[in-house]
Amino acid sequence: MFEIVSENKFFKGKDIAFENIKQHAHLVRTIKVIDKETGEKYVARFNTEGYEDTVEKEYGSLKHINEYIDDFYLNIIYSDKDILVTKYFESKNLIDINEEEFNDKEGFVAKLKGRLDELHRLPAYRPDGEMSWYETYLDLYNKIVLADPENIFTLEEKEMLNKTLEKYTDYLKNVDEVFLQGDVNWPNIIYTEGGEEAYIIDYELSCSGDKLYDYVWLVDRDDSFITKEFLKYEELKNFKNSGLYLLYSLIPKGRWIVSQYYKHGMYQDEDIKIMKDMIAKLGERV
Repeated sequence: MFEIVSENKFFKGKDIAFENIKQHAHLVRTIKVIDKETGEKYVARFNTEGYEDTVEKEYGSLKHINEYIDDFYLNIIYSDKDILVTKYFESKNLIDINEEEFNDKEGFVAKLKGRLDELHRLPAYRPDGEMSWYETYLDLYNKIVLADPENIFTLEEKEMLNKTLEKYTDYLKNVDEVFLQGDVNWPNIIYTEGGEEAYIIDYELSCSGDKLYDYVWLVDRDDSFITKEFLKYEELKNFKNSGLYLLYSLIPKGRWIVSQYYKHGMYQDEDIKIMKDMIAKLGERV
């Protein structure tokens, strides 16, 4: 499985060991690589089958960030079309969060928001040419709603989705576009011991658009102190209570659900319920 790493010219000839540091791989695999001779530790990311351009996309995003942010924590050590190598630092993943570990919960969320604010101050980034945020969103929306290989959406549900999209069309066309990480999900946030530092990783889905899109997952977990702290910001509280939040939520959740359909050949009942519940809530807000 790791031959693509050991045979790569950056690591070839070195006595190295591997550790799998990220589960639920979809677009890209992530492993920890240890140089046994020097003790140096690296993060190596490489493409999964069917997604052969992921590493190249992330390289482009990180190159854009590093042009504007000095000493960015994800500095590119090596990259080619198959592999991306960055520095490794000891951390934990938010997907395995234990709230009792955090010394200052409010401070941790403030640091995480600071990371996003820093990214959102960057110039627009358009890896797919000159597509606007509206065109980017519409493309993603159509791939989920119009593709619908098993017709899980009823005609009424599709009408509700289209009605919501129509309501926010002017907003989407005129939004102040900024750099987006594009997938600020719980597995893509890591933290150091005690929650002293927060880092956002995985930039293969980066683009330019509405900064609120990067908060979809962060305001999604009402049982988490992270969501509770973020909802203290008036702008994010208003976003969470809007139809726009549900419209934006449709993309990352729908993207995952559709990818699982093509992987397994069927939808899971729980996934269908998630999508239908979101559409039902749209009816209450539009």
